[in-house]
Amino acid sequence: MEAWIKRRHGVGETPGGAVPKLKLTGDGKDFWDAESKKHQARLRELEYRQRKGELIEVASAERFFMQRIDIVKQGFLAFERSLPPRLILCKNEREMAEVLHESIRGLLEVYAAPLPDSLTNEAKIPEAIEDGTEAAND
Repeated sequence: MEAWIKRRHGVGETPGGAVPKLKLTGDGKDFWDAESKKHQARLRELEYRQRKGELIEVASAERFFMQRIDIVKQGFLAFERSLPPRLILCKNEREMAEVLHESIRGLLEVYAAPLPDSLTNEAKIPEAIEDGTEAAND
């Protein structure tokens, strides 16, 4: 087989006895077979990495982050219901700032947790936070 390839491409042995590697051009069957094998190997590698959990689908990641952003946004919007009763008891601006800081920090800490191992599964966002202040009250 190797001799046939050499004859076909007009490749001879070099003085050291080594056969030079064939240079494939963009025309022949050999080139397209090699290209096909490269692409098939790349596809198998990507499928393997996806099964292994190293790769995720873009749509899945976008869905996860959009879901997270929406829930944080709802938590911030819920402050209008949960903060007034706490702020009315404050005696000065410093106490008010502390209540605001605790509430905002609590909400952000809940969603600043590390990402799940695999984003391919649907993200499970804690549903217990209804008004955005439960985390601050813990």
